[in-house]
Amino acid sequence: MFFDIDIPNLQKPKIKAKYRNAIEFQQHLARLTILSLQEFKWDGLPDTVDPNVIEWSLLKYGQCACITDEFDNILILPSANGGNINVYGYPINAYAYALNGYMQEFEPYVLGSNNLDTCTGVICYDNKMRRPLYDIVILTAERMADCIRSIDTAAKKLKVPYWIKGSNKQKPTIQKILDDVDNNVDNVVAEEYGVETFQILNSQVNPDTLRALWDNYNNIFDLYKDLFGYNNNAQNDKKERVLTMEIGANNDTLYSYRQSRLEERQKFADLINDKYNLDVTVEIVSDTMDTTPQMQNLFAPNQNFEGGEKNDK
Repeated sequence: MFFDIDIPNLQKPKIKAKYRNAIEFQQHLARLTILSLQEFKWDGLPDTVDPNVIEWSLLKYGQCACITDEFDNILILPSANGGNINVYGYPINAYAYALNGYMQEFEPYVLGSNNLDTCTGVICYDNKMRRPLYDIVILTAERMADCIRSIDTAAKKLKVPYWIKGSNKQKPTIQKILDDVDNNVDNVVAEEYGVETFQILNSQVNPDTLRALWDNYNNIFDLYKDLFGYNNNAQNDKKERVLTMEIGANNDTLYSYRQSRLEERQKFADLINDKYNLDVTVEIVSDTMDTTPQMQNLFAPNQNFEGGEKNDK
């Protein structure tokens, strides 16, 4: 849905490498996105609201809005601020929109203005900075994907720990030998290829490189989990000499990160409960990251409902 890519001609090594780089990045981007979308659990939402859209909107755009359409159906959709703001930088006009082209301008609730009864929408922010965190997801996916591709390259160099030097005339033969090794052909014999004299150069690949790359990969992932407030102590406990004070300091930081984002959601829930007579609650799902979630259709219509059309239920 989000990561369409054309399959190129993979016969050329450079094109093949770029394709694999793109695939690795997209896989990590999808995985990290899904992990980030399952941090908070919403309960008590109307049937016309999809909680996945709430979290996707907050992650990617930094905000969403609760409005009602022309049939008084309650919707929570991505939102964007209009051009007018108050002295604190909060919008006094905004837009809610959907992927099907539906859009509605509304007057948002503004803190301290006592306009909850008269406003036509309530904005929820992902965090106190009122900015999206999706750039962190993209950057981390790029770094983790680059680590994996570096691991792939290092593993191949360990598989063939040498360079073959020859003439341009010998280049197809050299490539055929390397392709057979890459494809795990047993007993590659030089005479089969009509080989003349080659010069073999040691690539001097250190086997410890793989371990260092994997450590870097895990460190990047741990940093990502820290930024989103997930507890890494479960993994740190496997390492010796982890001090109790260090674990406590880590927990305090993680609590601060997640609590800040939870508070924004709870304020939003309280406001829409008062305005629309709802009983919406939100809570943190867990302080540890589930690394085996199933892919979800994040924008699947909830019970065949589409914004701007009457709900007959």
